[in-house]
Amino acid sequence: MPTKSLEIEPADLWRILKASGIKYVKFIIVDINGAPRSEIVPIDMAKDLFIDGMPFDASSIPSYSTVNRSDFVAYVDPRAVYIEYWQDGKVADVFTLISDIADKPSPLDPRRVLNDTLEQARSKGYEFLMGVEVEFFVVKEDGGKPAFADPGIYFDGWNVTVQSQFMKELITAIADAGINYTKIHHEVAPSQYEINIGATDPLRLADQVVYFKIMAKDIARKYGLVATFMPKPFWGGVNGSGAHTHISVWKDGKNLFQSNTGKITEECGYAISAILSNARALSSFVAPLVNSYKRLVPHYEAPPRGLSGATQIGAP
Repeated sequence: MPTKSLEIEPADLWRILKASGIKYVKFIIVDINGAPRSEIVPIDMAKDLFIDGMPFDASSIPSYSTVNRSDFVAYVDPRAVYIEYWQDGKVADVFTLISDIADKPSPLDPRRVLNDTLEQARSKGYEFLMGVEVEFFVVKEDGGKPAFADPGIYFDGWNVTVQSQFMKELITAIADAGINYTKIHHEVAPSQYEINIGATDPLRLADQVVYFKIMAKDIARKYGLVATFMPKPFWGGVNGSGAHTHISVWKDGKNLFQSNTGKITEECGYAISAILSNARALSSFVAPLVNSYKRLVPHYEAPPRGLSGATQIGAP
């Protein structure tokens, strides 16, 4: 069971949640595509799962395991616990770290891989901070198809009535969850918004992005809306959505990417070079969907697909 660097024991966490009035625990497993899978358990029945882990059938999650090796265990990660205050505050969402039945860490658990990579970097004296600007659409349904819910534009200063109450509740939920956000504003396209999540530990940031998506989709449904994080939900001259990521690397309290000369540091140059030289492989993570490539067209603040020799699909 993973215990290294944990700030609180899982059994103690269970007692705190029960004493706080939590009635249900939702154990969250992040699959290889970054999508949350979950199982909800009454708090009294969850005690042993906090201590011993939650068994689950990994073969039922695409690309996770085969039927003959389906027994996996999700261990509570006490660093990643959130309360669904936008509901009634009675459900605790707990992120997990995955091992197989022999207690061997799963290489298909993206949280585990990121956690272990960060631990390896820390063993060499490096610390990472990351922030992200997450773009998304909040749309309505019209005849079974997505349609704009507001006519807004970038930094729209008008009170967009159809979205205002939803946005107020969403902002409140973000603050209650303790997510380190700096602002939300209307983006370029109608019905498009952006949230800026400030710099933090990369694993914590990844959890907060996943959790923000959960709450945004959930709250949107309350207002008859749909929150979508598809890269290109609309065609015909409409901007797509991206996630602009900010990265800094620190050692001995010094930002290795920060320079007083106005030029990038040598370490920053190496990092940029490594990202560019591995751009094709990284596309598996940053552009994993067919829909991702519909966004990669000229003039839309996204790199064109010319790097791969692919032709453009239609007109933007």
